[in-house]
Amino acid sequence: MFPYASNVTELERLTEELAVIRGAIAAIRTGSQSYSVGTRSFTKADLASLCEQETLVNSRIGRLSRGGIRIQQIIPL
Repeated sequence: MFPYASNVTELERLTEELAVIRGAIAAIRTGSQSYSVGTRSFTKADLASLCEQETLVNSRIGRLSRGGIRIQQIIPL
């Protein structure tokens, strides 16, 4: 089995998740964050939490596409 196969599927999943998050952000920015039907009103996720989630998913995608966490420098004890 390819050693990074799980990373590829995880990368695909995260890429799809990022697209959904960005779609939700775009919907909020165009004014469809909340709506009313009769006497009931509905509110979607708030923009701040979606932006935070976008940042987290984006950083995970970056880590996976680089192959993991990079170590810059090791200082011997």
